[in-house]
Amino acid sequence: MKLGSKSDSVLDNDDAIRLLGQSTKLKGLHVTGQMIASTNSKFNQLITAVPTTLELLFLGDLGYDSEQYFDPTHDAAPAAVGPPQPLIPFLPRLSILGLLDIAVDDATWPLIFKNCPGLKTLCLSWTNGLEAAEALSTAARQYCPALNQLRLFLMTAGVSPASFDAIWAMFLSSSTCGWEALEIHATSSVVSVGSLSMTALLPRLSHSHPLHVATLKTLELGEGAEISSRYVRQLYEAAPDLTIIVNYETLPRPTVLGK
Repeated sequence: MKLGSKSDSVLDNDDAIRLLGQSTKLKGLHVTGQMIASTNSKFNQLITAVPTTLELLFLGDLGYDSEQYFDPTHDAAPAAVGPPQPLIPFLPRLSILGLLDIAVDDATWPLIFKNCPGLKTLCLSWTNGLEAAEALSTAARQYCPALNQLRLFLMTAGVSPASFDAIWAMFLSSSTCGWEALEIHATSSVVSVGSLSMTALLPRLSHSHPLHVATLKTLELGEGAEISSRYVRQLYEAAPDLTIIVNYETLPRPTVLGK
Protein backbone atom coordinates (compact mmCIF):
# COMPACT_ATOMS: atom_id res chain seq x y z
CA MET A 1 0.00 0.00 0.00
CA LYS A 2 1.25 3.50 -0.84
CA LEU A 3 -0.09 6.59 0.93
CA GLY A 4 0.91 10.13 0.01
CA SER A 5 -0.20 13.75 -0.01
CA LYS A 6 1.18 17.05 -1.24
CA SER A 7 -0.93 19.07 1.19
CA ASP A 8 -0.76 19.58 4.95
CA SER A 9 -4.44 18.71 5.34
CA VAL A 10 -5.08 16.56 8.40
CA LEU A 11 -8.04 15.14 6.49
CA ASP A 12 -5.57 13.17 4.40
CA ASN A 13 -4.11 11.68 7.55
CA ASP A 14 -7.54 10.97 9.06
CA ASP A 15 -8.50 8.96 5.99
CA ALA A 16 -5.18 7.14 6.02
CA ILE A 17 -5.49 6.35 9.74
CA ARG A 18 -8.91 4.81 9.19
CA LEU A 19 -7.61 2.83 6.23
CA LEU A 20 -4.66 1.48 8.20
CA GLY A 21 -6.98 0.52 11.06
CA GLN A 22 -8.95 -1.65 8.64
CA SER A 23 -5.87 -3.22 7.04
CA THR A 24 -5.29 -5.89 9.65
CA LYS A 25 -3.23 -8.13 7.34
CA LEU A 26 -1.13 -5.43 5.66
CA LYS A 27 2.43 -6.52 4.88
CA GLY A 28 3.87 -3.54 2.98
CA LEU A 29 3.47 0.24 3.40
CA HIS A 30 5.11 3.24 1.69
CA VAL A 31 4.22 6.67 3.10
CA THR A 32 5.32 9.81 1.23
CA GLY A 33 4.83 13.56 0.99
CA GLN A 34 3.42 15.83 3.66
CA MET A 35 1.94 12.90 5.55
CA ILE A 36 5.33 12.49 7.21
CA ALA A 37 6.47 16.12 7.23
CA SER A 38 7.41 17.71 10.55
CA THR A 39 4.56 20.20 10.08
CA ASN A 40 1.96 17.45 10.23
CA SER A 41 0.61 17.25 13.78
CA LYS A 42 -1.10 13.93 13.11
CA PHE A 43 2.01 12.07 12.06
CA ASN A 44 2.19 10.16 15.34
CA GLN A 45 -1.42 9.00 15.01
CA LEU A 46 -0.73 7.88 11.47
CA ILE A 47 2.38 5.90 12.28
CA THR A 48 0.99 4.24 15.40
CA ALA A 49 -1.98 3.02 13.31
CA VAL A 50 0.37 0.81 11.30
CA PRO A 51 -0.62 -2.86 11.84
CA THR A 52 1.91 -5.18 13.49
CA THR A 53 1.71 -7.53 10.48
CA LEU A 54 3.93 -5.14 8.49
CA GLU A 55 7.02 -6.69 6.91
CA LEU A 56 8.10 -3.71 4.78
CA LEU A 57 7.93 -0.02 5.70
CA PHE A 58 9.20 2.87 3.57
CA LEU A 59 8.94 6.45 4.78
CA GLY A 60 9.80 9.22 2.33
CA ASP A 61 10.62 9.46 -1.35
CA LEU A 62 13.90 9.90 -3.18
CA GLY A 63 13.74 12.98 -5.35
CA TYR A 64 10.76 14.52 -3.57
CA ASP A 65 10.64 18.32 -3.89
CA SER A 66 11.13 18.98 -0.18
CA GLU A 67 12.86 17.05 2.58
CA GLN A 68 10.93 15.12 5.20
CA TYR A 69 12.41 15.36 8.67
CA PHE A 70 12.41 12.94 11.59
CA ASP A 71 14.57 15.29 13.65
CA PRO A 72 12.29 17.28 16.02
CA THR A 73 15.09 19.79 16.64
CA HIS A 74 15.35 20.78 12.97
CA ASP A 75 14.50 24.46 12.63
CA ALA A 76 14.31 25.01 8.90
CA ALA A 77 10.62 25.85 9.32
CA PRO A 78 10.03 27.99 12.46
CA ALA A 79 6.42 26.84 12.82
CA ALA A 80 7.22 23.17 12.40
CA VAL A 81 6.01 20.71 15.00
CA GLY A 82 8.29 17.70 15.31
CA PRO A 83 6.57 14.30 15.32
CA PRO A 84 6.48 12.68 18.78
CA GLN A 85 8.75 9.74 19.50
CA PRO A 86 9.01 6.79 19.17
CA LEU A 87 8.83 7.21 15.43
CA ILE A 88 7.55 3.75 14.60
CA PRO A 89 5.54 1.33 16.74
CA PHE A 90 6.75 -2.12 17.71
CA LEU A 91 6.75 -4.14 14.48
CA PRO A 92 7.99 -7.65 15.26
CA ARG A 93 7.70 -8.88 11.64
CA LEU A 94 9.35 -5.90 9.96
CA SER A 95 12.30 -7.07 7.84
CA ILE A 96 12.74 -4.13 5.43
CA LEU A 97 12.89 -0.48 6.54
CA GLY A 98 13.45 2.45 4.20
CA LEU A 99 14.04 6.02 5.40
CA LEU A 100 14.41 8.09 2.24
CA ASP A 101 15.27 11.79 2.20
CA ILE A 102 14.69 11.86 5.96
CA ALA A 103 17.01 13.28 8.62
CA VAL A 104 17.26 11.28 11.84
CA ASP A 105 19.04 12.65 14.90
CA ASP A 106 21.56 10.44 16.68
CA ALA A 107 19.41 9.79 19.76
CA THR A 108 16.51 8.56 17.63
CA TRP A 109 18.21 5.56 16.02
CA PRO A 110 17.82 3.33 19.11
CA LEU A 111 14.13 4.29 19.30
CA ILE A 112 13.70 3.14 15.70
CA PHE A 113 15.74 -0.04 15.79
CA LYS A 114 14.49 -1.44 19.09
CA ASN A 115 10.99 -1.51 17.58
CA CYS A 116 12.04 -3.67 14.63
CA PRO A 117 14.19 -6.45 16.12
CA GLY A 118 13.78 -8.67 13.03
CA LEU A 119 15.14 -6.05 10.61
CA LYS A 120 17.23 -7.54 7.81
CA THR A 121 17.36 -4.78 5.17
CA LEU A 122 17.97 -1.06 5.73
CA CYS A 123 17.55 1.47 2.90
CA LEU A 124 18.74 5.04 3.48
CA SER A 125 19.38 8.26 1.63
CA TRP A 126 22.46 9.40 3.52
CA THR A 127 23.50 13.03 3.81
CA ASN A 128 25.10 12.91 7.27
CA GLY A 129 28.66 12.40 8.43
CA LEU A 130 30.77 9.99 10.43
CA GLU A 131 29.28 10.71 13.87
CA ALA A 132 25.76 10.06 12.59
CA ALA A 133 26.90 6.82 10.95
CA GLU A 134 28.47 5.76 14.24
CA ALA A 135 25.21 6.43 16.12
CA LEU A 136 23.24 4.40 13.58
CA SER A 137 25.72 1.52 13.59
CA THR A 138 25.88 1.32 17.38
CA ALA A 139 22.09 1.14 17.64
CA ALA A 140 21.83 -1.43 14.83
CA ARG A 141 24.39 -3.72 16.49
CA GLN A 142 22.47 -3.54 19.74
CA TYR A 143 18.93 -4.03 18.48
CA CYS A 144 19.03 -5.64 15.00
CA PRO A 145 20.93 -8.95 15.13
CA ALA A 146 19.58 -10.10 11.74
CA LEU A 147 20.64 -7.01 9.72
CA ASN A 148 22.50 -8.23 6.64
CA GLN A 149 21.56 -5.92 3.76
CA LEU A 150 22.29 -2.21 3.40
CA ARG A 151 21.34 0.06 0.51
CA LEU A 152 22.49 3.69 0.49
CA PHE A 153 21.27 6.52 -1.76
CA LEU A 154 22.27 10.16 -2.27
CA MET A 155 25.64 10.18 -0.54
CA THR A 156 26.78 13.48 0.89
CA ALA A 157 28.21 15.78 -1.76
CA GLY A 158 31.53 17.47 -1.12
CA VAL A 159 33.14 14.89 1.17
CA SER A 160 36.50 13.47 0.15
CA PRO A 161 37.00 9.82 -0.81
CA ALA A 162 38.91 9.34 2.47
CA SER A 163 36.00 10.77 4.46
CA PHE A 164 33.60 8.51 2.60
CA ASP A 165 35.79 5.49 3.31
CA ALA A 166 35.60 6.23 7.05
CA ILE A 167 31.80 6.64 6.91
CA TRP A 168 31.37 3.48 4.87
CA ALA A 169 33.61 1.50 7.22
CA MET A 170 31.46 2.63 10.14
CA PHE A 171 28.32 1.48 8.32
CA LEU A 172 29.97 -1.89 7.75
CA SER A 173 30.22 -2.38 11.50
CA SER A 174 26.40 -2.30 11.79
CA SER A 175 25.93 -6.01 11.17
CA THR A 176 26.75 -8.69 13.74
CA CYS A 177 25.75 -11.65 11.54
CA GLY A 178 27.65 -10.82 8.33
CA TRP A 179 26.55 -8.89 5.26
CA GLU A 180 24.72 -10.48 2.36
CA ALA A 181 24.16 -7.41 0.16
CA LEU A 182 25.82 -3.97 0.19
CA GLU A 183 24.71 -1.37 -2.33
CA ILE A 184 25.50 2.30 -2.89
CA HIS A 185 23.36 3.75 -5.64
CA ALA A 186 24.71 7.28 -5.42
CA THR A 187 26.17 8.87 -8.52
CA SER A 188 29.25 10.36 -6.95
CA SER A 189 33.02 10.26 -7.35
CA VAL A 190 33.45 10.41 -3.56
CA VAL A 191 32.35 6.76 -3.30
CA SER A 192 35.70 5.03 -3.04
CA VAL A 193 36.38 1.74 -1.26
CA GLY A 194 39.59 2.25 0.69
CA SER A 195 41.71 0.69 3.41
CA LEU A 196 39.24 1.32 6.24
CA SER A 197 36.39 -0.35 4.35
CA MET A 198 38.58 -3.31 3.46
CA THR A 199 39.73 -3.70 7.05
CA ALA A 200 36.08 -3.88 8.08
CA LEU A 201 35.25 -6.44 5.39
CA LEU A 202 38.19 -8.82 5.23
CA PRO A 203 38.96 -11.64 7.68
CA ARG A 204 41.48 -10.88 10.40
CA LEU A 205 43.73 -13.35 12.17
CA SER A 206 42.78 -11.92 15.57
CA HIS A 207 39.19 -13.11 15.13
CA SER A 208 37.92 -16.68 15.36
CA HIS A 209 35.75 -16.31 12.28
CA PRO A 210 35.83 -14.19 9.09
CA LEU A 211 34.23 -10.78 9.22
CA HIS A 212 31.29 -10.07 6.92
CA VAL A 213 32.81 -10.66 3.50
CA ALA A 214 32.59 -14.47 3.64
CA THR A 215 28.79 -14.19 3.61
CA LEU A 216 28.65 -11.38 1.05
CA LYS A 217 26.82 -12.13 -2.20
CA THR A 218 26.43 -8.66 -3.74
CA LEU A 219 28.58 -5.54 -3.59
CA GLU A 220 27.17 -2.87 -5.90
CA LEU A 221 28.67 0.60 -6.28
CA GLY A 222 27.03 3.29 -8.37
CA GLU A 223 28.24 5.48 -11.19
CA GLY A 224 31.53 7.26 -10.46
CA ALA A 225 32.51 4.88 -7.66
CA GLU A 226 36.00 3.46 -7.40
CA ILE A 227 37.54 0.25 -6.10
CA SER A 228 41.04 -0.93 -6.95
CA SER A 229 41.70 -4.19 -8.78
CA ARG A 230 43.71 -5.36 -5.77
CA TYR A 231 40.70 -4.91 -3.49
CA VAL A 232 38.46 -6.65 -6.01
CA ARG A 233 40.78 -9.66 -6.01
CA GLN A 234 40.93 -9.76 -2.20
CA LEU A 235 37.15 -9.65 -1.91
CA TYR A 236 36.63 -12.37 -4.49
CA GLU A 237 39.21 -14.56 -2.73
CA ALA A 238 37.41 -14.17 0.62
CA ALA A 239 33.81 -14.50 -0.63
CA PRO A 240 33.07 -17.52 -2.84
CA ASP A 241 29.54 -16.41 -3.81
CA LEU A 242 30.28 -12.69 -4.30
CA THR A 243 29.37 -10.59 -7.34
CA ILE A 244 30.87 -7.09 -7.56
CA ILE A 245 29.10 -4.49 -9.70
CA VAL A 246 30.65 -1.06 -10.31
CA ASN A 247 29.23 1.58 -12.65
CA TYR A 248 26.52 -0.93 -13.61
CA GLU A 249 29.10 -3.44 -14.87
CA THR A 250 29.88 -6.79 -13.25
CA LEU A 251 33.57 -7.10 -12.47
CA PRO A 252 34.94 -10.48 -13.56
CA ARG A 253 36.21 -12.90 -10.98
CA PRO A 254 39.96 -13.50 -11.44
CA THR A 255 40.67 -16.70 -13.30
CA VAL A 256 43.44 -17.72 -10.91
CA LEU A 257 42.98 -16.55 -7.34
CA GLY A 258 45.65 -15.95 -4.79
CA LYS A 259 48.38 -14.98 -7.30
